[in-house]
Amino acid sequence: MRMMPVAVLAPATNQKIRPSMIRNIELDTLFQLLVVVEQGSFHKAASLLGVKTSTLSRRIRELEARIGVALFQRHRHGVRPTDAGRIFFENMRRIESDLDSVLVNARAAARGETGWLRIGLYASLSAGPLRDALRAYADLFPDVEINVVDESRRSLMERLNSGALDIIIVNGQVKHGAHEILPLWTEDILVAMPHGHALSQQDAVTWDDLRHERILFSSRDPGPELHNALVAA
Repeated sequence: MRMMPVAVLAPATNQKIRPSMIRNIELDTLFQLLVVVEQGSFHKAASLLGVKTSTLSRRIRELEARIGVALFQRHRHGVRPTDAGRIFFENMRRIESDLDSVLVNARAAARGETGWLRIGLYASLSAGPLRDALRAYADLFPDVEINVVDESRRSLMERLNSGALDIIIVNGQVKHGAHEILPLWTEDILVAMPHGHALSQQDAVTWDDLRHERILFSSRDPGPELHNALVAA
């Protein structure tokens, strides 16, 4: 007799996004400022950015008006930062570097290369395909932290539904609901019987062999699951 463990993935959730304090400021304008500082000229910066000088100058004046701070001193040969502007641009450079890191990390996380994976198990991790798969995954993605929880089937389902787990691996059938179900592999089920029983002489028995036998199941996991599998077979 064999039973198939399945992976149950947590459903996607829609989260509300809190409005940002800078939602009325265009991000492009903030980084265009840094180009102006580097070039020391609206004209040179505009040529490098591929925009009109008048458009770039207008955007920066609107930003200065919005935040109530003069960022540049304009003169005949170009521009230079004010004292407040120098502090502003130093912080902007740090933000630019941090944002680059955020975008790189986001791409890595989207590919499953970083972050964490919370797994609930109601299957043996000591041997077989599961152990090998997790070991291979850990070797392939060393920046992903894998947390494993070993609990009852019911507890794992509750934690999955609450979002405390990303995936659970359990034996037997699972109602689909809002979850995605992935069949993994099949494994043997051990049956205990009297030494003199006719089936005890066989190397293996099938569900059909047990059709007319009286079978005792535990009232606790995995007894109910085995009972359901037998009835389904």
